Amino acid sequence: EETHHLSAAAIHANPLLMWSRVHPDEVGEFQDSISRAIEHGQPWRHDHRIVMDDGTIRWIQGTAQMEILADGTLIWDGVLLDITDRKAAEAALVQEQDFVRLVVESVSDAVIACDGAGGLKLLNRTAREWLGADSPNLPVNQWPGLHHLRDDKGLNLSLIHISEPTRPY
Repeated sequence: EETHHLSAAAIHANPLLMWSRVHPDEVGEFQDSISRAIEHGQPWRHDHRIVMDDGTIRWIQGTAQMEILADGTLIWDGVLLDITDRKAAEAALVQEQDFVRLVVESVSDAVIACDGAGGLKLLNRTAREWLGADSPNLPVNQWPGLHHLRDDKGLNLSLIHISEPTRPY
């Protein structure tokens, strides 16, 4: 009822009513996800958008286990969760990461970030030019003179060490 704003009585009277809210751009993938679950005899899990009566878009995560009764009837037991806030947070995070990437790429100094094991995680444009490498997959032993904060051409280098968070589990 909460995810689709339909009453239990309305859904019981017409079980397909809630599926009619699936966003038109996603109907095909939505139907394919159910078909794949049935075909492979696996639980169904799918994130999709729905369109509410007022036109707002909500994100739904569906998870269900199917059971085939002796008479061939297919029964689904599952849950639908409103994940709109999570999808908005994910989109905001991607936007923030893109912004940071743009800023780091725009800096004229070389910026190099590594993880706790010394693996490169980020090289901006200037650092890639300085190292002659296009990829952050450059092994540590190939970092020429990174312990110096200024090279012989006066190029400022910024070495950022990113510690991996300790997980309590």
